[in-house]
Amino acid sequence: VVALARRIAATDGLAFAGVMGWEAQAVAIADPAEKESTVRTAIAALVASARDCAVAGLPCGIVSCGGTGTIKYTMHQPGVTEIQAGGGMLSDMRYTTSMGADLPPALTILASVTSRPTPTRIVCDAGRKTMSADGNTVTGSMHIVDLPDAAAAQVFAHDDPLAKGGVFENIRVRRFENCSGRTMWQFQGNANNPRFLYIAEATVDVGPDLLATQRRYFDHADRADHVIVHGLLLADDGLARRGTVILLETADRAAAEALVAADPLARCYDNTELLSWRFGGEENLQDLIKRP
Repeated sequence: VVALARRIAATDGLAFAGVMGWEAQAVAIADPAEKESTVRTAIAALVASARDCAVAGLPCGIVSCGGTGTIKYTMHQPGVTEIQAGGGMLSDMRYTTSMGADLPPALTILASVTSRPTPTRIVCDAGRKTMSADGNTVTGSMHIVDLPDAAAAQVFAHDDPLAKGGVFENIRVRRFENCSGRTMWQFQGNANNPRFLYIAEATVDVGPDLLATQRRYFDHADRADHVIVHGLLLADDGLARRGTVILLETADRAAAEALVAADPLARCYDNTELLSWRFGGEENLQDLIKRP
C-alpha cells in the first residue's frame, strides 16, 4: 500500500488522499459475534495501512470502508473516517433478509388479502405495479441429478455447501423422469426472458391415458419455445407417478401461469408451486457477466 501511495503522490495530476476498503466477506455472516470479529480484523488491516502511509510521510486523511450490510459494526472501529453506507437510506428487503441490517424500510405498502383459493395460496390487492418483482432474492436451489439410488441423492443434497451452511429451511428429494427428450442445457432460449420452476404434487398415481395427453400438450410446437424441460415426479419405488415438474421460459409470469393452468393433469394435483428460477452453473455465470 505504501509503495502504491508513493507512486500516486509522485504522479503529476494526482494527490494521495487516503485508503478505502470494503469488508464484503462479512456481509452475509449470520452470527453477530463472527461478523463483528471479521469486520474488526478487516478494518484493523485497513487502518494499519493508513498508519504505515503516515509514517512514510504520506498523510492519510481518509480511511473509508463499510456499507449498509456492515455499518452496525464498522461505525465502532477506531481509525475510520468515512462509512460508505448508501443503500441504508432506503433499506430494501435484501438488507434485512440477507445482510442482517436492522434498519427500518423507507417505504411500506398496505395490502389486503382478497381471497384464499387454496390452503397454500393467497391473493392480495397489490401486484407487480405496487411491489417489486425483480427476483433478486435467491430463496433456494434445484438440481436434476443422475445417481444410483435415493440414498446417494440424499447425500448429494445434504452435501450442498448451502445445505451445510444452514441456508435451507427444508430439503426435498424426489424421483424424476425426464419426458422432454433433452436436458435443460440443450434448450435454446432467450436469457432476457424470465424463467420459472413449476412443481405439482399428487397423492395418488396418475393414469397412463392422462400422461400421454400431458406429454402431447407440453411437446406441442406452440410450446416448444417455452418448455425447457418437463417430467414426472415418481414415488420412491420409481413406479407410481406422483406429479409434474416443468422448467419454463415465458414473456412474464402471467404467461407461465396460463401455460401450466392448461396442464391436462391439473385436476389431479393436491399442491402446486410456480417459482421464479434461473439457470445455475456456468451458463448463469456468463448470463450475469453479460447483463449491465
